[in-house]
Amino acid sequence: MDDIIAVQLTDSKGVIHFFLTWGRIFGRTEPKKIEEIVVRHAPRFGISKPKAVKICDSLNQAAAARYFYECFFHLSREMMPIGAKPYAAWQAKMKRQILSGKQIFYCGTEIKNA
Repeated sequence: MDDIIAVQLTDSKGVIHFFLTWGRIFGRTEPKKIEEIVVRHAPRFGISKPKAVKICDSLNQAAAARYFYECFFHLSREMMPIGAKPYAAWQAKMKRQILSGKQIFYCGTEIKNA
């Protein structure tokens, strides 16, 4: 269930932002790499002073963000290939794109219930 993951980033003002990207690209058990990449590319999304970042336990944590569904459906349209060799090539391509700031989708800020 980690094909698509949510990342929560808190900025210096305490505002919580959410991102979606591919899981398992840098390994199943080590979240630090993807967290570092999201922080590195946060300024592209207008977040200049990230304070904290973490992989969410569930996509549900990001589901209330304004653009969550747009990001989720965009990622859902990408077909992951079946088979070890095609998957390895796809994974390498996604890794390059994530490292360059692509395939990281900004969902918006946390929406608080009124």
